Amino acid sequence: LGFFKNKDFDVIILNEMDIGMARSDQQHTTRLLATLLGMNYAWGLEFIELTEGNKEDIESARGILNNFHGLHGNAILTRCKIYDPIIYRDPLGEYFSDRPNAVNANGLERRLGGRMGMLGRISVSNGDGNGEESSVEIVVGSIHKIDGFRSKIQK
Repeated sequence: LGFFKNKDFDVIILNEMDIGMARSDQQHTTRLLATLLGMNYAWGLEFIELTEGNKEDIESARGILNNFHGLHGNAILTRCKIYDPIIYRDPLGEYFSDRPNAVNANGLERRLGGRMGMLGRISVSNGDGNGEESSVEIVVGSIHKIDGFRSKIQK
């Protein structure tokens, strides 16, 4: 949290955010961070981790061996209201194969789900302090390792 201290961010885009994973002390990491920063959030499920993860995940769990929920995803944090969040999903690939390969930690990671991108609209108000306000809607999102995103968003 030291990085965020004394900063005035309006939007923070996050990936690799956990809910109930041993490597992050079983926390809902997005909700925890949003609460500490006084922000709203949208979180989207990327996959369910069926194993305890790769070697680094197991080591960082500090002896907590089982994932309570094993949920992993992307998030948007903002001081604004979030409207119409949507998820774009990638098809499953070798990363999620049950056969050991170079991209699934040689079989240590077994997962349900697929890479995804998440977008949402936020409304930003610009008040002058005299009761005059205008607002603009902005699309924000988290696109993490999703293939072919440009063609999906154009559809």
